[in-house]
Amino acid sequence: MKLQNLLFQWSNKDQTIKQNGYNVVILTDINTGVNSQKTAGAYRIASHLRNNSYSCKVIDHVEYLVDNYTNKFAKLLNQCVGEHTRIIGLSGTFMNYEHDAKTFKFLMVLLKSIKKKYPKLKVIIGGNGSNISYLLYFSQGVIDERVHGLAEVTVLRMLENYDNYKLDLLANEYDFHNCIPTFDREDCIQDGEVLPLELSRGCRFKCKFCAYPLLGRNPNDDKYLRTTESIVRELIHNYENFK
Repeated sequence: MKLQNLLFQWSNKDQTIKQNGYNVVILTDINTGVNSQKTAGAYRIASHLRNNSYSCKVIDHVEYLVDNYTNKFAKLLNQCVGEHTRIIGLSGTFMNYEHDAKTFKFLMVLLKSIKKKYPKLKVIIGGNGSNISYLLYFSQGVIDERVHGLAEVTVLRMLENYDNYKLDLLANEYDFHNCIPTFDREDCIQDGEVLPLELSRGCRFKCKFCAYPLLGRNPNDDKYLRTTESIVRELIHNYENFK
């Protein structure tokens, strides 16, 4: 399948987006463990933004695309960005910037040129492993902000009022208990692709070496456990929309 088809599935209702760009574009990568697959985090943010009437595009496999389709990737990213784009997000969880300096340096050059064209656009970075990259590039005027913790609420607040948003480290205002399906046809799911299903959040333990924000969770607190109805709704959604 052509790279264009892997990243975009335009429809007639997307004419405004094609002309003016997505409100948010998130660059991430895949989980390269035993079973390589999409990761839930970036798509969960996208789902929450879409549910609040913002358009969002997630581009994964970024390291592979930069290494193998450098120019095409740059062209496609520029197609996603326009006058309506407010934020470009970088994931620091599955894109290993410290070990793949070439990819990250290329992204910084590309994003700097995009910001020059759209000076109101903000570049933010989040996820585990984002701290070092943020410190390295913040002073160079490329990355504007690092988002700590679970990001659904924080990114939405940034869109609503970037100059005066409040950090919600644990996404307390996000109703994970009854959350909607993660993936959309916009996400270009391939035939037979295995999709992650987030059932709960947090850990009951409080290991000192762990940087995950939601530690010491009470196992009897259902705030970070999805309802049966929510899980079934997502399974049916995936079954009906993806092969």
